[in-house]
Amino acid sequence: MSGARLTVIDQISDALRSLTMGLQRPRALLVNIGELLVQSTRDRMFAEQSPDGSDWPALNPLYAATKRGGGMLREAGMSGGLISTIVWQLAGDMAIEVGTSRIYGAIHQLGGVIRPKTAAALVFQLGAELVRVQSVTIPARPYLGISPADGEDMLDLATDYVDGLLAGRTA
Repeated sequence: MSGARLTVIDQISDALRSLTMGLQRPRALLVNIGELLVQSTRDRMFAEQSPDGSDWPALNPLYAATKRGGGMLREAGMSGGLISTIVWQLAGDMAIEVGTSRIYGAIHQLGGVIRPKTAAALVFQLGAELVRVQSVTIPARPYLGISPADGEDMLDLATDYVDGLLAGRTA
């Protein structure tokens, strides 16, 4: 280039370097997203709603009449239900997983049929009645997933994260 020139790369190189490093290993962003999704999942469980906003199927009326407390899904505390076991973890450098280690978590998320493994029938109390059945169908009550609001919140977190990297705040 003849005449006068200005090399701009020196003025933005620190910001670009910070941005590049922060996007290669966005741990701080993933931590924030993980915490957001755990709280959102718990909120949905208390509201008895799926990530798509639909209400969970109603409980069996006989079971609902005798049920005490928050139930298997929503009871809080160390000896509580599924809600107290919702956690997130890093899945490599670029992803997170949200879920539970409780074995019954899948049947509540996906629904399914429970059949006896070694007995002739399933036997349980329902209200004042002793019930013997060949199977029980558990309807899906999805709790894991990303709602439209979660998507917007994650985008806001990512925007704030990138803005911070460009402003020179380290990840």
